[in-house]
Amino acid sequence: MVPTSYDASTLLPLVGLPVHIHAPHENHNFNIFTAGEKDFSEFQRVSVNAANLFDSPTIVVHAGVGTNNKTFKHQLALLNDDRVIIENMPFYSLQHDLCYGYSLDQLKYIYDHLHRHICLDLGHAIKSAVAQQLDYKVFIENIIRNISPSYYHLSDGDPTTDIDEHLNLGAGSYDLSWMKRQLLVAAEQQTVQIVFEVPKNNTDLTNDRKNIEYFHSLS
Repeated sequence: MVPTSYDASTLLPLVGLPVHIHAPHENHNFNIFTAGEKDFSEFQRVSVNAANLFDSPTIVVHAGVGTNNKTFKHQLALLNDDRVIIENMPFYSLQHDLCYGYSLDQLKYIYDHLHRHICLDLGHAIKSAVAQQLDYKVFIENIIRNISPSYYHLSDGDPTTDIDEHLNLGAGSYDLSWMKRQLLVAAEQQTVQIVFEVPKNNTDLTNDRKNIEYFHSLS
């Protein structure tokens, strides 16, 4: 939900549809680590009000740019909404700052100690694994095994670079068939939700449908 795009009156025709909210993030000048009173007020105005409008069960929030568990815990409490789930991050932001929520240990801290569910962005996990010089498949398997996410972001990209990207399925070289198999296994244990976080078309959902169809075609 981009702050400048939020207008409840234009969204009213969509009320009743199943909508999940993604809060503004670093690219919209919202970083949970450095957020102040004005930022939290804007979070309330945009993300919380949108979630209320659509009766959304989740508000996805980036773990942000920072390093300290204590600071993250304090700032997360100020969001004050039980619907918030935390999205894992790549190792580096697009500005090459160190992100929080890039490592298994940090995600376990959020899940085990702060009792927040994780939105597992598979592309972010791959970028983090590249930066950490880890096998991305082993890294993702370890995350799924330890925190059992039920909410996922899916996109394509280049598995040899740590630069964040969200390409259409088939436009990169991630092993998407392997990813689909992991998601199917996860779905045997609980209800799994997948968001295709791919390039958007401002007028319709044509591109989203193409990505969904591509996903269904994977063996």
